[in-house]
Amino acid sequence: MREPTLPQKTRFVLLLFEVGILCLASSFAFGRIFPPDGEKGFWFYTVLLGLILGSRLDTPFYVKPADVILYAAPAAVALMLGCTWDKWDAGIRVAFVIALTFCVIVGVLGAVAILAKDTKQDWLKRISNAARVLAEALGAPRVIFTVVIVFALYAFHSQKPVELAAIASAWILTAVLSPLESFVRIRRRLIRIFKPNTIIDSDGEVACQPKRGTTNSAIVCHR
Repeated sequence: MREPTLPQKTRFVLLLFEVGILCLASSFAFGRIFPPDGEKGFWFYTVLLGLILGSRLDTPFYVKPADVILYAAPAAVALMLGCTWDKWDAGIRVAFVIALTFCVIVGVLGAVAILAKDTKQDWLKRISNAARVLAEALGAPRVIFTVVIVFALYAFHSQKPVELAAIASAWILTAVLSPLESFVRIRRRLIRIFKPNTIIDSDGEVACQPKRGTTNSAIVCHR
């Protein structure tokens, strides 16, 4: 049975907690709630605006090809704005090219899925469907912005152990593990185990129990 999606209110609360995690990481790394602009703040504002807002509020369920382009383009632009090619060594340049190429490829996949969607030619339809599947998998906020964050960690923070540890921990807690979301989902599953007559849907929790004086088939629900 597919795990029911979390209601919007719950996702918004999770978003606030995850923003708090980012601010806490910034406090450890830089001694301030919000990191400075430029290279040192690249990870924070990319994660905040891209990954968390996208995965929590914009596309929490699935990613359409149009959404993929909307994520890939800002990610590529963010990389370009943070580029200081002349100051980087060969390793950082290679990492930059890989991250930027990934964003461009994902954006192209989304575009192909859209442009070839309504074609009447079978081979183009297959290409469109393949592009859509790849775009949905690679263009999800957690994936595309994780690539950007990994680049930022290597390029801007690898020489600062405290910054690297704090930012990497925040990334793991928000993008990789997301323990708060896991806790909410586990709680919902436990409720269904110990209170089998409780229905949990996307709008809230509905508690159902047998009506007094009737058989178990007569159920009264209370929201």
